[in-house]
Amino acid sequence: MEKELRAGPLRCKFADGELRYLKLGDTELVRRVFFGVRTKTWDTLVPKLTRCDIAQTPDTFTITLEAICERGAVGFDSDGAYAWSGKIEGKRDGTITFSVTGAPTRDFATNRIGICVLFGTPSVCGQKYELAGKDGPRTGIFPKSVNAPLTFEENFSELRYGNVRVSATGDGLFSMEDQRNFADSSFKAYAIMPYAYPELKKGDAHTQTVTIALTGSAPPVKLAQGTLLTVGDTVAGRILPEIRTGSTGERNWFHGINHDREKAKAAESVSFAYFPTEHLYDDDTCWENVPVITELAESARQFAPGKPIDIHHIALTLTHPRPAPEPRNASPMGAAWAAACLKYAALAGVRSTTFDMGPGHASRVLKALQPLIGKPFRHVSIRSTALVTPLDAYGIGESVIIINKTGVRQQATLEKLAPGSWQAIELHGQSPAGILPKPTGLATRGGKTNLNLAPHEVRILSRR
Repeated sequence: MEKELRAGPLRCKFADGELRYLKLGDTELVRRVFFGVRTKTWDTLVPKLTRCDIAQTPDTFTITLEAICERGAVGFDSDGAYAWSGKIEGKRDGTITFSVTGAPTRDFATNRIGICVLFGTPSVCGQKYELAGKDGPRTGIFPKSVNAPLTFEENFSELRYGNVRVSATGDGLFSMEDQRNFADSSFKAYAIMPYAYPELKKGDAHTQTVTIALTGSAPPVKLAQGTLLTVGDTVAGRILPEIRTGSTGERNWFHGINHDREKAKAAESVSFAYFPTEHLYDDDTCWENVPVITELAESARQFAPGKPIDIHHIALTLTHPRPAPEPRNASPMGAAWAAACLKYAALAGVRSTTFDMGPGHASRVLKALQPLIGKPFRHVSIRSTALVTPLDAYGIGESVIIINKTGVRQQATLEKLAPGSWQAIELHGQSPAGILPKPTGLATRGGKTNLNLAPHEVRILSRR
C-alpha cells in the first residue's frame, strides 16, 4: 500500500510500513523513518504487515500497524521472528510521531533492532546540526565528503538542523552513520533497542518513539505546475564515460577504499562497485540512491587527486546472500535505472562503468547509448509538483535522454531544445528487449515538445 499524506505544511509518502520523503514544499527535510530489524548477517528483514489502518484528513493522519519480521520474508538467513505494532501520527502543526513496541516471538540472533531516520545527503550536506544527549550539547556539520569512520556521532536523543527537530524517547539513544560508504545517499540516525545482542529472548519487549517537528513557522510554498524539463549548459570536462557490460569479478565497496586511503593513493586508479540496495531493497531505494555516484567520485578525488575513477561493477543487488537472480536487472525498470546511473557517472567525471545486469532491457538501453560515449554532458533541470520527481533527464552532446522512473505513464514539457529537426528512439517494455527500434520524428515548436512516456521508458532525442 502506498499513500501520500499531509501533516499540516509537511507532505510525505507512506509505503511498506515506512514514512518516506518528508517535504516542506519541494524541500526534503527527512528522507525516511522506519523500524529496522537486522539479522545476524546484517540483512534487513522486510516487515510483513498484518494490519495497516490509515485514517486521514486533508492535513492530518493516523496509521496503525502490526507486523512480523521472520525468516523467509525476503530470502535472508534469520533464526527467529520479531513482532511489532506501531502508530504513526501527523498533526496540523507539522509534528509527526513514529512509535513502535516489539518483542521476539521466539529466541533468535540479531545485530540491531530499532527505529531509523534517514537524512538525504543532497538536502543536508554542509548544514550545521545541533545534538543533545547524555554527553551534553554539541554541534557539527553534515560532511560533504564521505566520512571515513562509518559512525561519526553517538549517544544523542535529539538532533536539530535548519527548522527541523528530530528526537527519540523510550529505549535507546541515537547514533549516526554516513551510509554513502555503502552507496546509500543518506545519513542514518539509528536508535538501538537495549537487548543483550546478539541473542534475543522470546517475549522481551521494548518501546521507542521518534518525533519530527518544525522549529519555526512554515512559510507559504508555491509549487510549479506539472513537470517541466529545461535543457541547460554543458559541464566543462564532463563526458559520457566508457560503457562496459559483464562481470569483472570484483565487489569492493567504496567503504573499503575510504578506509584504506593510502592504498587508493598508490593505485593506478580508484575503482569501486555500486549496488544501491545494501540496506533496503524497494524500488524507491534504488532510485533515491543513484545520485550518490557523484558524491562517491568527488570524495575519492579528495584523498586520491588526479586518479582516474572506474565503477567496476554496477547492478541493482548483489547475487549473494540475496536471492538470485535479481529480476529487476533485466526489466524495463532496471534499464531506466541503468540510464540514470550513467547520468551521475558522467556528472562525476567517471572514466568507465561496467554493468552486470545480464541480457534484457538494460543491455538494449546501454547499446543505444554507446554512440554517445565521449561526448559532453549537459544539464537538464527538472521541476515537478510531485512528491517524488517522476522523471530524470540529461544531455549528452546534442542528444537529450529522458527517463521515466515510475511504472505509470508520465507527461512533461521539454523546453530550450536547440533549433532544428529532432527525432526520438523510445525504449520501454512494450517492445522486445533485444531490438533497437528505429527513430521516429519529434514534433517541436519554438524549442518545446510535449512528452508522453511509457512506464520506465528511456527516450533518446537527437537532432537529425
